[in-house]
Amino acid sequence: MADTTLQIICFAVDHAGELLVMDYAGTIHRLIANPARGKNSNFPRTLSETGLFASVKEHRPAAGVVPYAIAAESWADHTTAQRFIALPGNSQIKVANAGTWQFPQDTVLVKTISLELRRGVPTSKRRLETQILYRGEQEWLSIGIGVTNLIFTFVGLWLIDRLGRRTLLYIGSFGYIASLGLCAWAFFTENYTIVPACILAFIAAHAVGQGAVIWVFISEIFPNRHRAQGQSLGSFTHWFFAALLTLFFPSMVTLFEPGYVFGFFCFMMVLQLVWVKAMVPETKGRPLEQIEHELGMTE
Repeated sequence: MADTTLQIICFAVDHAGELLVMDYAGTIHRLIANPARGKNSNFPRTLSETGLFASVKEHRPAAGVVPYAIAAESWADHTTAQRFIALPGNSQIKVANAGTWQFPQDTVLVKTISLELRRGVPTSKRRLETQILYRGEQEWLSIGIGVTNLIFTFVGLWLIDRLGRRTLLYIGSFGYIASLGLCAWAFFTENYTIVPACILAFIAAHAVGQGAVIWVFISEIFPNRHRAQGQSLGSFTHWFFAALLTLFFPSMVTLFEPGYVFGFFCFMMVLQLVWVKAMVPETKGRPLEQIEHELGMTE
């Protein structure tokens, strides 16, 4: 019934009876009225209606439809493929620093698969099908989350010995509060367009702050005689409660408005900031004996 870039894991219903869709990447979506309803009634249903070919019979592309080839063709039971690309207007394909290609919206890729009915006889070649791939307005949020997490994890690792553990925890805490607070506001005001940006900001704050600090911190804060047990306990509680959060979050947004859920987590991050301020010592460049003395743990 629908083609989506989401990796749907489950559905839920909110208190108003509206359907919620849960994505594997951790985002929540709801159905809204399609502003383009009725605009697809002229969607081409035959190859000739697409305007991609000046002559479908001769398989001659229209002006602006450019043939291209790939460096390494895959084996496909002796079939061959012709490929074409069409870019809207005067737009261009951009190449990012990482070497990835960025196609403009409304780009069309065409692939025609052919087979020689008698192998080695070109005149027996018959076109089997033509596949058309159209790039619309969909964004790859799950990819964005992974890239954001990767980049800001490296930022956190670069900063952790320069700014200190507590500073990164402060940065992460303020990022948590701002992103979750804006996410709650977006759901209350139905300004859903900012939700993906808030999710990415949350991931960035976590990666540069608490996500980078926790593993260093639990290896430094425990005395040597208890370090192994302390690190095991820290790792266990971290992943245990992360699993519980993943388990119960869909039920929470079913029972309560998403705005209240994100508002609750925003409040919890405020408490977490208070905990960092009052209870978490700085461990950068400080011997454990000094930390124990300041915490009143010396015998």
